[in-house]
Amino acid sequence: KWQDDNDRIREKLLSLIGKIGKDAKVAKTTTRVLELLWDLAHLPSLSTSLIEQALDEHHAILSDSYSVKEQVKLQYVNKCVDDIKK
Repeated sequence: KWQDDNDRIREKLLSLIGKIGKDAKVAKTTTRVLELLWDLAHLPSLSTSLIEQALDEHHAILSDSYSVKEQVKLQYVNKCVDDIKK
């Protein structure tokens, strides 16, 4: 369970999740990984370093992946703007 793991294990899990997203050849998989990383980065209980790592992995997928459509990228740009407004 995510809440029961220590930060070192969480770091490794975030790295693995990010790798899956970057290596995915199917857009649906990449989209789901992006959603997961976004949701994890917004957990109130997550430390700042893990939030940064989740968002770094998220950004790397959006930047590197050919399977991410422009519409999905725009969706996350809008989500970031909404976060800033809060």
